[in-house]
Amino acid sequence: MVDGGNVNAVFGASVLIAVITRMNEKIFTQEFIKGAESLLSVAFIVGVARGVTIILNEGNVSDSILYYASNLMQGVPPVLFILSLLIFYLIFSLFIQSSSGMAVLTMPIIGALAVIVHIPGREIVNSYLFGMCIMSFVAPTGLILPSLALVHVSLKTWLKFITPLLAILLVLCSVFLMVGIQFD
Repeated sequence: MVDGGNVNAVFGASVLIAVITRMNEKIFTQEFIKGAESLLSVAFIVGVARGVTIILNEGNVSDSILYYASNLMQGVPPVLFILSLLIFYLIFSLFIQSSSGMAVLTMPIIGALAVIVHIPGREIVNSYLFGMCIMSFVAPTGLILPSLALVHVSLKTWLKFITPLLAILLVLCSVFLMVGIQFD
């Protein structure tokens, strides 16, 4: 999952910053390890999602899901499919806040299903992005609760403020998805 070149670049940049700021190597090591610890949960989520994908593929479960889902989607208008997909990503984003974990887990099946029902791949990605990003404003499993605590705003106050904006955003995203599937 992790590209060795990116890891080397991050490590190199960290060492360069430590040298420029004349940071003590003991403090640098402690801070670097502390930063790497914060990435462990993301790496774990992506790893588990990849493991699930491998099990689904190797056990031919993905093929079964794809077969039954494609049968279920036969005759469904593309507009209904893409809006259903947006709702799917809105709901799933409450449980999986990792965008890379969500992509690894869902895109192999959803992407193949999109080909079967003749939906452009870009609109599948758009529905994924719209759903994930809209829910990031309210999902308690993400960074919203610590962010609100940091600025001393209650969740109730935040929801009262953001709900009308999210409704407008949801309508706009739905319109963009419906228009997008018309221009294949």
